[in-house]
Amino acid sequence: MNIANATAPSPVLLTPEVVLHNFELLEDITSASEVVVHPYEILQALGAANTLIAMSEDSNFEASSSGSISDSASDGYDSDCYDSTSNIKINLYDPADEGRIGGFHNVFRRDIYEGFVVQSGEKFEGTVAFRCRFCKHLPYKARAKQSEVYPRTVEGLYRAHIRFNHDHFPACKFIPREIKAKVARLKKSSPRGNKAAWVESALNKGLVNDVNGIVYCGVVN
Repeated sequence: MNIANATAPSPVLLTPEVVLHNFELLEDITSASEVVVHPYEILQALGAANTLIAMSEDSNFEASSSGSISDSASDGYDSDCYDSTSNIKINLYDPADEGRIGGFHNVFRRDIYEGFVVQSGEKFEGTVAFRCRFCKHLPYKARAKQSEVYPRTVEGLYRAHIRFNHDHFPACKFIPREIKAKVARLKKSSPRGNKAAWVESALNKGLVNDVNGIVYCGVVN
């Protein structure tokens, strides 16, 4: 049957639980000519199932009886996380990352990046962004491009770092010469970036994916 053009008053509802625990059902339903399934229902269920799988396999995820991780507040970020009124600064670096995240990457994480919660009234308010600590005092338009990066997920942190490294780092006149020299020296011997290590470290730092971006919920003990 052609499900793309099919219409039905009561399409089959594939819940995340059904798809997660019984994937064979999806094949059975879509191959049965007497049952009509709207393509959107399939895509929606698969997306929800993938989320549940990732959560169940993530050793850093713990279900909270109080809902501090899974229940989002009405304004878009978790009620137990730091919100757009917070002036907290976030340091990505952790000594435990040495050996897992390349040496020159850790220079950025320790010495150059400053994580912050976007303030109320600004675009992406309440979410976590990262900026160059050396030129943050300048008006935004006076800085070299990509002085601030706004990764939408913890999985996107490493990609945001690559953009910053490529666009801002070479052009910024305020990053000390000794730091630039150290990065240049370490680049020659540092291993390739380890995206998985960036994600794990971010989660341990209390950075959490939310509907509007990354939120900061405090260091995981």
